[in-house]
Amino acid sequence: MNTIVKNIVLLLVVVTAVPGIVLADEHDHDHGGTDDWPDCECIVADLDCEDETRVQSAVRYLNEHDCKDYCMDHDHDDDHDHDHSRLLESHDHDMKPECARQFMVLDMYHAGCVAGGLPAYIGTAFHEYDGVCYRCFHPSAIIPGEPDCPMEVCDDPVAVTTANERLNNEAVCPDDPINDDCKEDFRRLLTYHDFCPSRDDVRLIGYHTLEQRYEGVHCNYQSNRTKNCEAQVNKDFVELLGVDNSVSRYATSMLWVTVVLLGKYTAFLT
Repeated sequence: MNTIVKNIVLLLVVVTAVPGIVLADEHDHDHGGTDDWPDCECIVADLDCEDETRVQSAVRYLNEHDCKDYCMDHDHDDDHDHDHSRLLESHDHDMKPECARQFMVLDMYHAGCVAGGLPAYIGTAFHEYDGVCYRCFHPSAIIPGEPDCPMEVCDDPVAVTTANERLNNEAVCPDDPINDDCKEDFRRLLTYHDFCPSRDDVRLIGYHTLEQRYEGVHCNYQSNRTKNCEAQVNKDFVELLGVDNSVSRYATSMLWVTVVLLGKYTAFLT
C-alpha cells in the first residue's frame, strides 16, 4: 500500500510541475480565414466537444484573471484586423500567455462545436474577448441544411452596413415572423463578423442583440485548410506563448494514469 501511495504522489508531482497544463480544479465557425492565425489544436491540443468542462474552465480563467487587459499587445487591441504577424513582432511584455492560451481553447470550441451544442454563456464569453485576444483557426462545425456563408461580403462592406440597417428597421425586419430576406441579411453580418480577416466593427453595431434574435440562423463556411503544426505561424505562437505540445500531451497522459491509480487506490481502501 505504501508503494501505491508513493507512486500516486510522484505522478501528481510530475503532472502539476509540467508547464502548459491547466487543471480544471486549478483555474477553475473556421473563424477568420487568415493565414496568420495559428491552428488551435497545435497550441491547445485536440478539440473534444463532449468535454464541456475544458471550455468552462477556460471561461472561468479568462474572467478571474482580468484577461481582457492581458490577452495581447495593448497597442493594437483596438485594430480588430487580427494581424497576428504584426502583433508577434511587438507583443506587450505584460501579456499573460495563459490568458491567450485559454482564449484559444474558447475560440476552438466556439468554432468547432455545433451551434447550440454548448451552453449559451460560452458564445457570450467568446464575444466578450474576441478582438482583445489572439485568434486561432479551427474548421467550423458544418450544420446540415444550412447554406454556405456569403463570403463575398468580405469584399463588400457596404453590403454589411445595408444589411445591418435593414435588420435594425422593425418595419423591414420584424421580430415575428422572421422573413427569409432578413435571415439572409443576418447571414451577411454573421459572415462578416466571424469569417472575414479584416472588419470594421462600426458596421456591426447591435450585432450581438441581433445574434440573440436570429439564434437559429446559421451558415456553413467551407475551408480547405488543414492543420499543420510545422507551419511557421504555429511555431511562432508556440514560442510566444511558451507552449511545449510534446510535453503537454505527455503530461495529459500522465494525468489520466494518476486518475486511474487514484480510483484503484480508493477501491482498495473501501
